[in-house]
Amino acid sequence: MTRSNKIRQPMVAGLSAAMLIAFAAPVLGQDVNIPEGGAVTPGSVFVVDFQVQGGCDALPMDTLEVTIPEAVDNPLPEDVPGWTVESETVPAADGTSRVSLVRWSGGLLEDGTFYEFGLRAGFPDEPDSTIEFPVVQRCGEEMRTSAPTVVLTPRFGPQDLIGLSDSVAAIRAEVEDLGSRLGGVDPENLRTRVSDDESAIEKIMGRLDALAERLDALESAAQG
Repeated sequence: MTRSNKIRQPMVAGLSAAMLIAFAAPVLGQDVNIPEGGAVTPGSVFVVDFQVQGGCDALPMDTLEVTIPEAVDNPLPEDVPGWTVESETVPAADGTSRVSLVRWSGGLLEDGTFYEFGLRAGFPDEPDSTIEFPVVQRCGEEMRTSAPTVVLTPRFGPQDLIGLSDSVAAIRAEVEDLGSRLGGVDPENLRTRVSDDESAIEKIMGRLDALAERLDALESAAQG
């Protein structure tokens, strides 16, 4: 799908607002988010999409500015049809310069629609950390601010897979033990066994929940 076809109906985005220094009085909004939870693999080059919903109330958005955190390297903005893209730089710690802000301008994003503006960049090798991108939407003299984030996923190695394998084996053994305890029980005497068996089931369910959380984390890391 090309970018020219990506105007869609609005989506609700829940994001924390951040105040930015500007000449016009800001209007706080929650109109920019990063899809897929903003999960990024640590130390990777990744494309982040800033999904912008509408303008400023009834006014169309004509400019989008994204502040680039110092920890993010070599940001490359997407060439969005109908918009002019430019970058601002500041001196870097190593004596060179770095991109501090990316701006898309000249287009119009009407209220009641949304669009995605992509940014390809290198992310630090810092698992379990969060990076915030302050964003300004300008609509003529009005503006909105947001602060969507990306989350650098946890790092998993061979030891994590060994732990998962051990957990699966332990759960399997508990299920087999429970099955043998229930096998051949006289229905009239089953009530006397219910309490112990319920405790065993609760223990197994707790281990399964913990295993599911670890598997979800592994899947998120792999997708990132």
